[in-house]
Amino acid sequence: MRVLLTGASGFVGAQILHVLKREGHEIALATRNPVEASAGLDIRAMPDLGALDAGQAAKLLDGVEAIIHAAGHAHAGADSDPAIHEAVNARGTMLLAEAAAKAGARMVFLSSIKAMGPADDAGFLRENTVCAPDDAYGRSKHDAEAAIRAALPVQHVILRPALVAGPGVKGNLAMLLRLASLSVPLPFAGVLARRSMISLSDLADIAVRALREPEWSGQSLIVADPVPLTLPEIVAAMRAGLGRKPGLFHVPERLISASLSLVGRADWAERLLSPLIAEPAFLIGQGWSPSQPVSRALFELARPAQPVQPRLA
Repeated sequence: MRVLLTGASGFVGAQILHVLKREGHEIALATRNPVEASAGLDIRAMPDLGALDAGQAAKLLDGVEAIIHAAGHAHAGADSDPAIHEAVNARGTMLLAEAAAKAGARMVFLSSIKAMGPADDAGFLRENTVCAPDDAYGRSKHDAEAAIRAALPVQHVILRPALVAGPGVKGNLAMLLRLASLSVPLPFAGVLARRSMISLSDLADIAVRALREPEWSGQSLIVADPVPLTLPEIVAAMRAGLGRKPGLFHVPERLISASLSLVGRADWAERLLSPLIAEPAFLIGQGWSPSQPVSRALFELARPAQPVQPRLA
């Protein structure tokens, strides 16, 4: 299949590019940095998504059968600018979706679990949950999803990944990795809230598989490992990758929360101590299971880089 990929230089997009190459697809790359793009590919210059216009979107989609849209503005902090989210994530995606419709192309969109909003009182998000995003990032992704459904009622697949674990990760998981790397015990033994994640490799495989699965057409899918992990399990997997024992001790959650609040990181307390269990019911119903369980992805994420062995002449 001839596929246009956006966001190929990003955390997820780079892995999707790897899978597209592995499976032998013809690849066109929409990029802001044509000089830095992979040699031998169809390189299509793209402005910042927030400045994209309909004519430019049409040129990007010219001659392709499908688009995997992995580019976007991912800063989801409290200080993020709603106008940037709306321009890049919502309006930019809308223009690409409308161009895809005119070109007769299928669209696979990398949305986010944040497009659904907060979990219910028990900590669950399900595919039939009524979406009510509660921050600018989530709202912009939700608006982008609506634009895709309007332009491509059937020829689309929307993926809502949970927290992604893989090389180059940033944000909360990178912060946890830094903590796990410290040679000190950590006070998380009693934190029992479970959090859903997905390995980077599995997310990329699913994005490429979505190009060819007719049963997935028109669906909005949660993408998450079926086994959510507790914070002690996350840290233990990382420290196992470092060749160390878990090194955890028990401190009441209220004291952890209060300590983080005192140093101005109440947002970390919410993310570390609250459950978020995202159920990938559709994928499981399609017979999917992760090729790299998240616990293994965390182990590999923390492993020191292995030295390259010299080759014998």
